[in-house]
Amino acid sequence: MKEPAVLHPAGIRRPGFGALLAALLVIVAVLALLVLKYEASRSPVNNVKPALAMGSGAVAGPLSRVTAARDVLTFVPSGDAASLEHAMCDATGTAACSPTRFPGQVAVRAVSGSRFLVTIVLRVNVRRLLAGGEISLGSLPGSSSLKTGKLAVSTDNSIYGVAMNPSTHEAVFRYYIARSGLKVWALNWNALGAISQNASLQ
Repeated sequence: MKEPAVLHPAGIRRPGFGALLAALLVIVAVLALLVLKYEASRSPVNNVKPALAMGSGAVAGPLSRVTAARDVLTFVPSGDAASLEHAMCDATGTAACSPTRFPGQVAVRAVSGSRFLVTIVLRVNVRRLLAGGEISLGSLPGSSSLKTGKLAVSTDNSIYGVAMNPSTHEAVFRYYIARSGLKVWALNWNALGAISQNASLQ
């Protein structure tokens, strides 16, 4: 009598293979994200060699952590016409800016005995910049891209290169300011444009 044929489970995956594959994909994704974050941190948009700007006005006295934010906003780089507050507001299309009614987020941290780190976050008013013709979208040289967040902002007096988060439209400006109030260093691309206030960065 013929014995019944035995069916072999060829091609059937072992239990847990799918979970192992999913775990490997997650690990690869995390590693890719870490590499991208590392490369972004090395980008000149996020970090530049500290660029010094000397102040053109008189300073009342030594800065403190309480007054450092105000003094960065009112700081006028030597050779420029506008304060950093005015330049940042122009670059981001932010209306109604003033040191007493500044619409951005400001954080101050002492980094040494002689200076403070001041980080300023402003939301870019893309609609206002487009309506005023201060940015143009497209593929032509000098065009802005909402997808990458890289903007070329042309105001009446200056041209600014602005890097914003394409999802939140937030632009970050990072500075050192000396306790004397006489020196400011730009630490990223946005801050470099604010202390330069000219077309040289484009």
